[in-house]
Amino acid sequence: MIFQLYSEYASMQLIGWVLVFLGLILVNEIGRRTKAGEIIRRSVKLGKNPYSNDVFADIKDFKAALERCEM
Repeated sequence: MIFQLYSEYASMQLIGWVLVFLGLILVNEIGRRTKAGEIIRRSVKLGKNPYSNDVFADIKDFKAALERCEM
């Protein structure tokens, strides 16, 4: 067992586990729903630098938009 639920610190350990899981859920939702979170998630997933415009290179119409921007 990882820890004993019958010790005097069992309630603190359970609160700690709940806080960790809630924190993981919160970080996941922030990463999925915000633009900055999406950029970071894609850069880690693809292993590319977000500052070199490589993160979204595989998205439809990216090259056309980049050419319009550099006029």
